[in-house]
Amino acid sequence: MNKAEFDSLPDGAKPANADKLMSSARSYRDIETRAYSGFSGTDCAEAPKHGLTADGLAALAEGKDPEATIALLSAKWRAYAEDNNRKVAAAPKTKRGPMAGHSAISHRWVSPDAFDSIAIFLRSMLPKEA
Repeated sequence: MNKAEFDSLPDGAKPANADKLMSSARSYRDIETRAYSGFSGTDCAEAPKHGLTADGLAALAEGKDPEATIALLSAKWRAYAEDNNRKVAAAPKTKRGPMAGHSAISHRWVSPDAFDSIAIFLRSMLPKEA
């Protein structure tokens, strides 16, 4: 959703801190972009987590159901992690040295549970009930 579409939403449909949520979403999108453009394989592997965080913050700002949003994003992360870790397992193994036998791209492994901490963060960003 772009800024014009977001601004056109009725005020009752957005939480009280919607503007701060959208600002945070833009910041997380920037972090994702920088992670993809960096040289670190670990950063590239973790970049989608930042993108999903941005998606979650934007959805909260739009007034979407938090638990449904978190469940959807968590499922997307788990699917990504499974696919990514399958690639890590299938990669050639290091032949010599202290890392012998390990995947050559083991630094790209991501935890399927890594989004759990993001879910806690997204819940904490909701305005508190009075």
